[in-house]
Amino acid sequence: MEGLAANEQKEREDNADGFVQVTYPHKQHKIQVVDYDGTFTQELSEFINLSGLSAVGFNYSLVAILGCQSSGKSTLLNLLFGTQFPVMDSGQGRSQTTKGIWIDKDSTTNTLVLDLEGTDSRERGEDRMSFEHKSALFALALAEVLVVNMWFQDIGRYTASNYGLLKTVFEVNLELFQQQDGFTKTTLMFIIRDHIQQVTPLDRLETMIRGDIDKIWKEIQKPAKFAESSAWDFFEFRFESLPHKVLEEPVFNQKIAALRRRFLDPSDPTFIFHGQYSKNVPADGFPRYAESIWEVIRSQDQLNIPSQKEMLANYRCDEIRAHALTDFLQAMQPLKDSIKHTFVQDFGAQCQLLIDRALEEYDGPASRYHASVCAQKREQLHERLCEELNQLFRMQMAHLRAHCLESFMNHIKANLPKTGTAVRNFSEIVKAAEKQAMDKFHQVAEASLVVNSGWTYTEALEDLQTAIADHIKRERDNQLRLLTEETKGALEGGFMHSLSVILEEAQPSMWSQVRRVHKSIMMDLESSVLEVLHGLELPELSVEEFITIFRQDAFNLIKRKTHEVLSFLPLYMLKRFDAKFRKDKDGLPRRWRPRDNIREVFIEARDDALQLLDSFAYLRANVDWHTYREDDDHIISPTTEAAAEKEKEQTHEYVELLTPVQNAEMEAKFRQEADVAYQEAHAQQERLLQQAKIPYWMIALLVFFGYDEIFSLLRSPIMLMLVVLVGGGLAVAHALGMGHLPFVIARQAFFTLSNQILPNLEETIRTQLQSFTAPPPPPTTPSASAGLQHSRSGLPATPMARQTSTSSNATFTTQASSTSLNSSLSSRPTQPLRVDTSEKMD
Repeated sequence: MEGLAANEQKEREDNADGFVQVTYPHKQHKIQVVDYDGTFTQELSEFINLSGLSAVGFNYSLVAILGCQSSGKSTLLNLLFGTQFPVMDSGQGRSQTTKGIWIDKDSTTNTLVLDLEGTDSRERGEDRMSFEHKSALFALALAEVLVVNMWFQDIGRYTASNYGLLKTVFEVNLELFQQQDGFTKTTLMFIIRDHIQQVTPLDRLETMIRGDIDKIWKEIQKPAKFAESSAWDFFEFRFESLPHKVLEEPVFNQKIAALRRRFLDPSDPTFIFHGQYSKNVPADGFPRYAESIWEVIRSQDQLNIPSQKEMLANYRCDEIRAHALTDFLQAMQPLKDSIKHTFVQDFGAQCQLLIDRALEEYDGPASRYHASVCAQKREQLHERLCEELNQLFRMQMAHLRAHCLESFMNHIKANLPKTGTAVRNFSEIVKAAEKQAMDKFHQVAEASLVVNSGWTYTEALEDLQTAIADHIKRERDNQLRLLTEETKGALEGGFMHSLSVILEEAQPSMWSQVRRVHKSIMMDLESSVLEVLHGLELPELSVEEFITIFRQDAFNLIKRKTHEVLSFLPLYMLKRFDAKFRKDKDGLPRRWRPRDNIREVFIEARDDALQLLDSFAYLRANVDWHTYREDDDHIISPTTEAAAEKEKEQTHEYVELLTPVQNAEMEAKFRQEADVAYQEAHAQQERLLQQAKIPYWMIALLVFFGYDEIFSLLRSPIMLMLVVLVGGGLAVAHALGMGHLPFVIARQAFFTLSNQILPNLEETIRTQLQSFTAPPPPPTTPSASAGLQHSRSGLPATPMARQTSTSSNATFTTQASSTSLNSSLSSRPTQPLRVDTSEKMD
């Protein structure tokens, strides 16, 4: 004790028993954790805070002591840890000092100390064993080190050595705590008091105690997973001895000092607290953890040790109960066999009969024993009987649930049409089937209950309701699928056909017809769809969502078909143009005659074809067909964007199909191809006019005067071959209606050759142009005026107009030939090249 003299003040009071009351300086007083009646304190959290342990986390230890009353437990703790537990005053006699369970903290380290009420207490009498077992189990569950304080002369005695207490504590500890994951060992330190080393060595005593522990362990009832375990798997055993405190005081004090170092000095080689034995509970959570452990222990019936009279009643009533239970299980077997495959109609009555017989068998012999024990065991028997039958009850409910669900499904299947179409009275069919199934379930389930059994069929009912709701949802989804397929088929059928015809014909009232057909079919279909949806009892939001999707599908169908037609719009335009320009009213290829007004027919056919661009510029339909108006039949031209925007604001928003750029590109391409047809028609008409203007006498005159030239050509093979080739090509072109083609080829060849040779022969051309003298142009002829009129009206110049203009003016302007020629000559003054072709034309 010399190491403690510098910081400890001792006050000793010698008692008749030789014990010493020791007082240390201490910052926080001890508190009673569990009082004499077993009530847990609410001040433990405050004690932890005031002791300075709330912030240490896992850095603390806990030691507890267990032993007989008046064996010096509190004195030993005060000497080892500087605590202030009250000790017995031997001068006043031997009596109970520590009541309940107390806790204090070591004065120098983070060590909590539990002081338990002594066992074998005279004051508690026959009721002592319940509290002794609970307090011992409480200490064993919390402490890292549990000190068992034993007198030397009590070794070998069953009760005095607390072996019976240890047996019960070991058994309950296994059941309650050691089956948890991550359990840790506990150190059991047996301290033998008043040991005389010369009489019995400590190692001999250790061997005896180990043998007793091993015997106790083999006798206790262990869970199946610990059947082959030993006490050393759960505890670490240590043994220490102390001499008589009064007779051998110096040696006693030395051993106390050494033992204190082992508890409090981590640097000591024999330090007792091991980190791996910690319960892993932070200090700030220790109060709540300790309280929960105490509540669990208090709820264990096997720790409530009865009196001797009650023990006999417990023994006999248990035997009677076991016999009644065995007979009950045998009588229950036929019911168990019959319920394996289906439910039993009178299940509840049969169960009640079995229970009544078993209780009657128990009541006869058991009523002669302690009334409270008999009633308690009877209640336990009744609970066990209900528990055994509850398994059959669950099977009964499972079979009943399956039967009612199957009945519900069959009723639905029988009343739904086999044609795979959506029904209008779905909710009526479902409600009738559900009522039939639920009525059957309630009837049988109520008859299956047993009085005071605590059974309930709520879970089975909820399962059935959930299964029925799931099946209704599946059937409702299937009805929605069928309805979707029906509406899709209706849209893809008649509506799609009508839409195709209207869009391909593309009459001026095309969109009016589309809206009229759209509105007509949607009115009929929506009426049928709403009838089915209301029959499905869908939420209003779901109905609106389905109708919205349905309307959108119909509108998408219009968009899809319109885009299909739009992809072939240039062909439709040419087809419509050809129908009026290239063909006559009978649909036959048109043969242009000299008196036909090509210009009028061309303008009419062209404008009619261009009307398709205006018709397909916007998709003049809407998702919501209710917004259609009877006077909404106008056509918006995409070329007037301001008017289009204004019209869109006044009516409803249209979907743009052709942008202005796309519209302009299609129009330009169409005009180009239409111009070619116009030129071909004029060429055909001009050929007829030329053939009609040349008289036969003129041909004979030409042959007469050209007789010499003809024979000169015939005498020259090369010239003859050249004339035959050129004449044959012109004849073929004329026969095919392409009489203008040689002029086009010649003009293009001229422009191409001019562009290629111009950079190299620029000076030569200028010289030629300056030296060339052209005759004055002739006056404007009616043919030239006609060509001018063609150019002003936006129509392509006809071949006859170009030829007449050339014959009259005989002028080829180099500025109109090529952009590259203009750019190359822009820096030099140029003169138009005039070629007099009047003699050739004459």
